[in-house]
Amino acid sequence: MIKAKDIMSRKVFSVTEDMSVKELAQFFAEKDISGAPVLSEKGMLLGIVTQSELIDQKKKVHIPTVITILDS
Repeated sequence: MIKAKDIMSRKVFSVTEDMSVKELAQFFAEKDISGAPVLSEKGMLLGIVTQSELIDQKKKVHIPTVITILDS
């Protein structure tokens, strides 16, 4: 049976809670990742953000731009 440790990334990139959705999309594309832990200024884990959450209807994001960024 495959376990989480077999497929996880060992190099973890984190983001801050004040990053814009556009910055997150660019960061994910640059690092070739699909999600990241969100840390406070003190380094406390606040949550996790993923690519699928970037394309949320409640956020005012130009979807074609996000798709272009994520596809790059």
